[in-house]
Amino acid sequence: MNNLAVNVKINKKDEYFYPIVIGENVLFDAQKLICEHTKAKKWLVISNEKIYNLHGKKLNIENAKWFLIPDGEEYKNFEIYNSILNKCFELKLERKDALVAFGGGVIGDITGFVAATYLRGIDFVQIPTTLLAQVDSSVGGKVAVNNQFGKNLVGAFYQPKLVISDTSTLLTLDERQFKTGLSEVIKYGFIEKNCGHEENFDFLNFLKTNREQILNRNIEILKKIVEICCKLKASVVFQDEKEKGLRQILNFGHTYAHAAERLTDYKTFTHGEAVALGMEYIFNKAINENLISKEYYDFSMNLIKDFGILPQQNINFSKEELENAMKFDKKVENSNIKFIMPSDFALCTN
Repeated sequence: MNNLAVNVKINKKDEYFYPIVIGENVLFDAQKLICEHTKAKKWLVISNEKIYNLHGKKLNIENAKWFLIPDGEEYKNFEIYNSILNKCFELKLERKDALVAFGGGVIGDITGFVAATYLRGIDFVQIPTTLLAQVDSSVGGKVAVNNQFGKNLVGAFYQPKLVISDTSTLLTLDERQFKTGLSEVIKYGFIEKNCGHEENFDFLNFLKTNREQILNRNIEILKKIVEICCKLKASVVFQDEKEKGLRQILNFGHTYAHAAERLTDYKTFTHGEAVALGMEYIFNKAINENLISKEYYDFSMNLIKDFGILPQQNINFSKEELENAMKFDKKVENSNIKFIMPSDFALCTN
């Protein structure tokens, strides 16, 4: 198998890093990989029924225990968090044991938060099965749950020991879930020049040139996309693990997105659809404030529209509703809402 390995380095004295293994059918190598990077003797796999039915038999971890949670962003809450905790206690997991997040971003976020807090921290492994999780949420160590005030407001920075991204799982996604991941992919095109990576991927043009193959899910192109996005995010995380400055660029389009999700109780839009709306909102704001050229505005909006990532639902938020919801954003300072804004092929904070 032609697998790739991208290392995520954390800028600490001990030079901590963990690998992201990317390739087809790497689920069959899961136990070998996990044993190479943890000392765990017991594993608890957190997933949902849909993922279990699609891919459970491929995940080669002997004697692993499974715990299935409901599917959906609305279930990334304290009730489900507590049910996973209780399962950990029931199994008498020890600090050397490991939790395995097997699924999309919701599963990765909540499993990671349990891992960060159970016994004050045990190992965990990310095995993302969606495009959104493979290119973004499984990497970088942000783990969290939602509450009534907003998304991901209770959480921690807690890095996994290993990420295993099996690109063959992307072929089983329905069209809506695939395109929700493409929103985060396109986001990386817009932020590439701010990520500080030594390579120039020219990612926006790569996406434009390969649009048809991407939408047709060419597996080699998808593997390349996951690799590029992970390298860009790893570069940002190395420079700013705790989101004190640079890492905020990863939230491009997300201030609006999280507000839209909250205002619709996480039931109307997928996360990627909300991010697409958020990017559209920000590009319109930027052109109105003369931060970007008409040429860059047209290029960006055409790219978003050509990939079909904008949702079809009507948006009926009032300005007051949006502003109130945005004030729960984690970037708010002194009650001022901060946006990550485009400035042609770069970003700025406004």
